[in-house]
This record gives sequence, C-alpha cells and structure tokens, in this order.
Amino acid sequence: MGRILFLISALGGSHAYGLSTPASDVDFRGVFLNADVATAAGLDTREHVTRREPRDESYHELRYFMQMLRKGNTGALEILFSDNAHYRHPLFALLAHNRQRFIHTVHLYKTLKGYLHSERRLANGERTGLLGARRKQQIDRLGFSPKNFVQMFRLAHCGIAVFERGVFPVDLRKDDPSLADRLLAIKATPELYTKARLNEEADLWIARLDAAFEHRRYEFTFDEALAHDVCAAIYAPVMQALYGQIAARRDFPPTLHAYSLQTQLLDFQRDAGCVLGNDEANEPRSVTDAVWPEIPPHESR
Repeated sequence: MGRILFLISALGGSHAYGLSTPASDVDFRGVFLNADVATAAGLDTREHVTRREPRDESYHELRYFMQMLRKGNTGALEILFSDNAHYRHPLFALLAHNRQRFIHTVHLYKTLKGYLHSERRLANGERTGLLGARRKQQIDRLGFSPKNFVQMFRLAHCGIAVFERGVFPVDLRKDDPSLADRLLAIKATPELYTKARLNEEADLWIARLDAAFEHRRYEFTFDEALAHDVCAAIYAPVMQALYGQIAARRDFPPTLHAYSLQTQLLDFQRDAGCVLGNDEANEPRSVTDAVWPEIPPHESR
C-alpha cells in the first residue's frame, strides 16, 4: 500500500472524551502524510488508512484533514484540539499552534445542526439500520439509544464552547466534570431515564446551541492561505526526499540538490515571466523557512 508518515496519533472515542466504561473500545485517530511517489505527487490517491487490529485506528491524509476542518467536521477538530496524543510529530505544531485559524464558525454551526438532527433520530430509533447490535437491543429494551443521546449532548456542549470560549473541548472530564458525570450516568444506567425526559433535554441543548451561535463571542473564518502554506511546508521535506530518489533512479538533473526550494521558486517565477505579489499580506510565513526534522516512517497495512 505504500509508505505513510504519521503527524499525530491521538486517543479517540469515549476514552478521549472522558466518558469511557470498562466495556469501551480503545480508538486512535490521527493525520498522516503520503510518503511514496504515487500518492504524494503522482496519480494515485490515498486519503484514509485504517487498521482494526490490535486496536481500532483511523487516519486522514493531511490535505484531506484540512478540507475536513474547512467544512467544520467535528472529528477533525477533536484531533486538532486533542491533548491525548499517543504520538505527535513536532511538525504538527504548525497546525496546533494556529488551531483557531482552522475553525470556520458558520460551517461548524451548520455541521453541528446536521449532526444533532441525525443523532437524535438514531437515539429515538428512527434509523435503526445504522445502529450496531447493542444499540438496537437498547432501543428494543428501553425505547431509545442512550449512547446517541450522549453523543448529541456532547457535541452541543463542544459547539457552545467554541462560540462562547473559542475552544473545542475534547476531554469533558477536564472541561466540565459535572457534565461528564451526567453523560456517563446516562450511558451506564440508562434505565434511570426515559425517552421523553432525554428528548426534553435534547430540546434544551439545541436551544442553548442556537443562542450561543446567535450571540457568539468568537467569530472564526478558516484561513485558506495559512492552510495552503502549512500543507506545503510540511510536505516540503517529503517531496525533496522523493525527488532525490527519483533523480538517482531516472538520471534526472539533481535540481533539488543544487538549489534551495526558495531559489527554484524564484527561478520559476522569473523564467515564466511572472512576479508574485510581495506586499505584507503575501509575505512568506516563517514556517516555510524552518529546517524540518526527520519524520519517522510507518508502513501502512
């Protein structure tokens, strides 16, 4: 399948949220770079890699991950704001240190509204075909799926936190211990709750989310220019290494060995007869001038 390079591998799911039970699976989520010619610069595409054994792992390619953030995907935001990383390469700091610039407030709100509607239907048993066997059993026994109600309330809380505090809280145990206790109680002892009661609470969470968005204290817009720069900066050492391999194998001119990347860019602009704007708004960010450390390889399965 080719080589990939991890940028981050972080704890996901209920263990990341502070809502795990003894029966909870251990999940890992993260971001990777393609590190072979075909997928990094060639004609092939690899946007996701997954592994089910010995644990559940799912990773997104960097550029696809940035597209997810641009759309307000909460799973991507959980990775971006995670403080439970099993592995984090120093290059990931380019994203983490600028994480508020990769939030789009309006897109996040629209995404959350869609998620909450979907989770509510699942919680009430209106879309049982998408549920696992255990949740179907709970619907048959209780009339509702407690885990989907918990997911709904958690996502609403995260959205409210973004609009009111400018952060996307991943670990509820750290962010709001009382809420974490309440949501864990719904998961662990669902027989103490009724479908009607949880739907009333769902209405309150939706109203709170709407109010927090309408009166939001923080307004973020996804920074497209920074996203492009970060992707280019992180992929630069990979591309340079790949070209070195190609030049040796194909007898191509060793251009990357003779010139710095910046010199080649200037040569290209001059030869093409074009000059890019050099005002303050278009000044190269310092991240593109850094000396990047080696990224340890990982063979995907």
